[in-house]
Amino acid sequence: MSPVFVITALLWLSVASLAFALFKCAAYWHEGRATAAGAYGWGNLLSIPKRYFVDLHHV
Repeated sequence: MSPVFVITALLWLSVASLAFALFKCAAYWHEGRATAAGAYGWGNLLSIPKRYFVDLHHV
């Protein structure tokens, strides 16, 4: 086997595994709860860093 063939096969194998993982994560995300109406806004967007650091330091 030539090295080019091995590298190409590994590349396509990694692309296929990435696609599989993305579809699996999308399926998990699709089974989740719906977002409440009006949940997206500047107030919620700006509270993300504070919530992240609070949760991070409570771990």
